[in-house]
Amino acid sequence: MTSSRRNRNDHDAGIGGAHRVDRWLPLLPLICALFYAPLAFGGTTQQTASIIDALLFASFAGWLIGLLLFLRLPSLPGVFWGSIGVLLVIGGCAIANPGFVRVPGSWQLLPIQEEQWLIPSTVDQKTSLASMIHWGALLSAVVVVADLSSHRGVRWLLLKMVALSGLLVSLVGILQKAAESDAMLWATSEESGKVFFGAFRYHTNAAAFLAMSWPASAALWIRSFSTRGHPILRSLWFISFFFTWLGMFVNTSKIGHLVALGGVAILVVAFRKTFFQSSYTAVQKLLSAMVLLVMGVCAVYPAFSLISDRWAEAVTTGGSLSGRLNAYSACTEAIAEGGIWGYGPGTFSLIFPYFTGASMEALGGFWRHAHQDYLQFLIEWGWGGFVTVAVLVFGGVWIGCRIVRDAHQEGRKDISATIGLMALGSVLLIAAFDFPLQIPAIQLLFVVYLAGMWARGGGKEVAPYSATESEPQVA
Repeated sequence: MTSSRRNRNDHDAGIGGAHRVDRWLPLLPLICALFYAPLAFGGTTQQTASIIDALLFASFAGWLIGLLLFLRLPSLPGVFWGSIGVLLVIGGCAIANPGFVRVPGSWQLLPIQEEQWLIPSTVDQKTSLASMIHWGALLSAVVVVADLSSHRGVRWLLLKMVALSGLLVSLVGILQKAAESDAMLWATSEESGKVFFGAFRYHTNAAAFLAMSWPASAALWIRSFSTRGHPILRSLWFISFFFTWLGMFVNTSKIGHLVALGGVAILVVAFRKTFFQSSYTAVQKLLSAMVLLVMGVCAVYPAFSLISDRWAEAVTTGGSLSGRLNAYSACTEAIAEGGIWGYGPGTFSLIFPYFTGASMEALGGFWRHAHQDYLQFLIEWGWGGFVTVAVLVFGGVWIGCRIVRDAHQEGRKDISATIGLMALGSVLLIAAFDFPLQIPAIQLLFVVYLAGMWARGGGKEVAPYSATESEPQVA
């Protein structure tokens, strides 16, 4: 056996050995963040966001220690490193080159130097610095997960953590609706609003989190058919999949309902051999379907009145569509004047009021987010940053599509890549109508799936195909 072959076998040998401290050291803080973020208001408060950032930086530090201990270098595509580097340079230049200063206690911005369109700048240095600290934590997590996920065991471990955290959020939300709770976790009714779910104050953010969680449970259930796992464990993963998916209907987000229906339809078509395998009799399938239907009705019933009211409002009056269109119009004006580099990371809420004009009264209140992630990102980062992030995101998506295509040509289905594309596609769709990608808890799941794609594009994975990656070939 050659030295290269031996090293590859060592790399593929389980994740549990003590000699693999370079994997466990960075994974522990990351796993803590995956469970903490959705239970801490999604990471939307300053304190919870700081804790999440600290956990991600701790993960990165552990990863660096592992590299030094084992004298190894990560093997990832140059485009991956380049896009991350460019984002950090753009953000760093913006912080070092503030064009305005915010007057304390007001929204007024005073110019402090002439505008230099060739160099990224920001309208408020303090705001952009805080934003770039969070961006640095997220990008460090992308690097860590992309490197560690080249090991199949790590990739599936992270999917298990995603599935379990999603199940926890879904069960809490379902119980809240069943008990007719007037407050979300850790908050009073005044702080919770009317559309909370779990510890998420805004229902669409909860829907986006669940939309990225239930595919992980589905992947683990489908995979269990090929790993010869215990039937009880297989049933538990199916229960996790069902209740996490069901939570999207107990939740009141309309886009969440549509994404859940579309997602499960794609899942059934993609893995129809698993869903319609003949090892179960027709009677067993019918009884199982009836039990699931009854459980689903019981779970959705307490929230049915509120859900139907929201859909009726959308059909008759358009719901929040008018306000969003006014906001989008203001955003396009801001983008046109923002130049190639935008107004600086994290500055949307400072800039938006300057472009609302006659729409200000119709929009009303304080807009922290644009309710359209792509427009908000263009405002803050400009076209230069937007294109760079697009390379990072859609580069990973392209790798995933290539993996799925190659598997199809070989007559099989790649579970983790197919599921990853479903999860990423779901949240990218929701981002066209709301702001899920501004929420740290959702950003973490996005990192796990996206980095998992990049991990398989660096040529380092030992055995890209095995039974644990492919849909079981059942009749």
